[in-house]
Amino acid sequence: MSRMQSISHKLSRYLTSIVIVVIISCQPGIAAEASDYIYETSEDNTITITGYSGPGGDLVIPAEIEGKPVTAIGRLAFQGQETITSVRFPETLVSIDRLAFNSNTQLTDVYIPASVTHMARPVFNRCTNLQNIHVAEGNPSFRSIDGVLFSTYQGTEIDTIRHYPAARQGPYVIPDFVTRIHDGAFIWARGLTAITIPEGVTWIGKGAFHTCESLTEIALPESLTTFSSAARQFKDCINLERITIPDGVKAIPRRAFEGCVSLKEVILSNNLEVIEANAFENCTSLTEIIIPASVTRIGGRRGGRVFAGCENLTKIYFLGDAPEDTAMDNFPAGVTIYHTAGASGWPQVGEPFEWNGRPTREFHPDDLQAQRDDSNDQQ
Repeated sequence: MSRMQSISHKLSRYLTSIVIVVIISCQPGIAAEASDYIYETSEDNTITITGYSGPGGDLVIPAEIEGKPVTAIGRLAFQGQETITSVRFPETLVSIDRLAFNSNTQLTDVYIPASVTHMARPVFNRCTNLQNIHVAEGNPSFRSIDGVLFSTYQGTEIDTIRHYPAARQGPYVIPDFVTRIHDGAFIWARGLTAITIPEGVTWIGKGAFHTCESLTEIALPESLTTFSSAARQFKDCINLERITIPDGVKAIPRRAFEGCVSLKEVILSNNLEVIEANAFENCTSLTEIIIPASVTRIGGRRGGRVFAGCENLTKIYFLGDAPEDTAMDNFPAGVTIYHTAGASGWPQVGEPFEWNGRPTREFHPDDLQAQRDDSNDQQ
């Protein structure tokens, strides 16, 4: 081989190596080494990832470890990983367990393949920088619309809003096809300034709007019938000022409005039967509330403190009989209980005018309406 041929051969090899390096470096993410993962092997020779100790960044989870397919991400597997900025799941993956990416505070983008058919709630809790959730075409259980995650409930139709990325800012309109708002769907969405919930939504899950600190008002549709009994639907919505509960709702669950410190006006469902423990605890701006005649229980089975900490609540008007299983700790010390004449369970003539340790007075509903009309005229 001549000297010129030798130089040409070496140059060709050098340029080829550069091309290879460039191709590798231009990939969207590089799969981490198997040694970066903690994992378990199932009886069917599939891998469940249960932990991670890698460098983070744009993470591509491998399709195989030790020649076995990765099919599941375990509970809390990536919890508290503050260096992961995006994650791509392999097309072998089937399920992602609860809180798998809890508190991944730098995570901005998630890429879900068509193979994933199960995600426990809430997978991306406290991912406060999350901007987009992408889902591959052909996934039968999940869909992404403008970066927001939707899913099926029972059947094949996409009908549930599953996860709204917490870092987004401004108002949001839920699509008309949605009938359910999933557990934690808007949790930690501190920049959400307004929400439009369409008629047709019948169910709102646990912690659905927990810590949506910029919301001042939420218009619930008349179609709504159920708050999940698991509770905390609007907990710590610190700027929420007013809420009307539609007449189809029969129960307000535990801690549903706890910590809504700006809440001034609550209009309850005319068919409401139960207000569970801590439902309005620490709603410090609430000054009065009307309890419909349909209510038969306040607090009780899992404790009381329904209005505990409502330090400015001075008047509670009951339109019907005294509820059962109601404890003194449901009400703040400065409140007066107003009830209609002739309703059962309230103090009668000759008895102390006190109910569960709080003073009582009779009132007529027409007087209350007249008082409210006068107040509106003055505004």
